[in-house]
Amino acid sequence: VSARKFTWRGQDCIAAVWTDITDAKRLTRELQASEALHRALFENMDLGVVYQDASGAITAANSAAIRILGLSFDQMRGLTSTDPAWRAVREDGSAFPGEEHPAMVALRTGQRVQDVVMGIRTAADRPVRWILTHAVPEFHAGEARPHRVFTIFADISERKQTEQALRDSEAGLRATQQFARIGSWWLDGATQKVTWTDQIFRMLALTPDQSPPSGAELGRYFTAEGWEKLSQAINRALTEGVSYEVEVEMIRADGTRGWMLAFGDVQRDARGAITGLHGVAQDVTERKQAQLA
Repeated sequence: VSARKFTWRGQDCIAAVWTDITDAKRLTRELQASEALHRALFENMDLGVVYQDASGAITAANSAAIRILGLSFDQMRGLTSTDPAWRAVREDGSAFPGEEHPAMVALRTGQRVQDVVMGIRTAADRPVRWILTHAVPEFHAGEARPHRVFTIFADISERKQTEQALRDSEAGLRATQQFARIGSWWLDGATQKVTWTDQIFRMLALTPDQSPPSGAELGRYFTAEGWEKLSQAINRALTEGVSYEVEVEMIRADGTRGWMLAFGDVQRDARGAITGLHGVAQDVTERKQAQLA
């Protein structure tokens, strides 16, 4: 309602206008509810979200971003990707220049940038936090250049630590196997593909860039008695599900002879069905020669 007082022919009068604003009020309430919903999502989601304006300066960040990056919003406000405070690195440990950060690339190209892994250290005494980032540019209607960009990122530090621990463990296992002259191999029951570790190639005087020989071709690297014993043990394991341990004489690719101690056992799925075979082989030539002597 709007009203105005005026005088007409010497008398005080009031003019009033009534406007039905029911739809407008409904739209306003719906807009407020939508904004509240998005604000709650923005603040409570586990993914970090950071907004940057066209110059790259940070204008907003949610609680998850503050927690993951280890900076308060006051510390982040106004920072750009090129600020040295970030100390960003790539997965290989090399420096990650600010102008190549996903947000800056999205602002420069107007294209989304997805699945970029970054390491961020916001202080020298803090560990690197690894994040998986996606940057999305936003445009005003009719404009070709984005007016801002938002970056969504997940903290993958624990995953990276697990991957590194696994790599370290595998490296230690390879070193131990090489020292003990032990190699491993796997047979995929579905594809019949065989995979060897490098040590088995060395054991047979082959080069690791070759494909593992199989069947009759593999039999060339053993005496007739040795190959019969090994192949029978493998076939019995696959058909009956029993493990094996056999000692067989090798004929290496360079013509020299040696002895291999081979162990094997089947792999099964959750229902108990055999899915493949895992074997371990050790070069016991020196021990066998000493026994024979």
